Amino acid sequence: MSVDREVVNLRLSRIENCLGQLEPFSAMSEMAFLARYDRYHEAKYILATALNAVAQISRHLQRALGERNDDPMGDLVKAGILENDLADRLRRQLRLLGTLAKAHFDEDRDILYQIITEELPDLAQFAREVTAWMDRSAGE
Repeated sequence: MSVDREVVNLRLSRIENCLGQLEPFSAMSEMAFLARYDRYHEAKYILATALNAVAQISRHLQRALGERNDDPMGDLVKAGILENDLADRLRRQLRLLGTLAKAHFDEDRDILYQIITEELPDLAQFAREVTAWMDRSAGE
């Protein structure tokens, strides 16, 4: 299977769009962010959308590389697409995706705020590294 660049680019633009939507939340104090339940839910939905795009890209690239195990991030590291530290941080964020989908306001609000205020650059770095790899591999 080869990389479907259109599919990857669509999901990369989804990540970029989500990061733009999350930026105002990342500038808020924790008190301001948590003061309004609707802000929390909006940010949670946007973050879940971005993380889903990361997961979809990772699985797509993993399949294109001919790998079939339970660790797409590890395969992207082996292929030289991602740095190991970034892959570790993204694995953690992706595990939280399930938590975000099931948890209630009181259970995950601190985690959500931490990701939005401290870890959004990881999503941007993922997009940059995937784009750089696709650019490098285009000439092969």
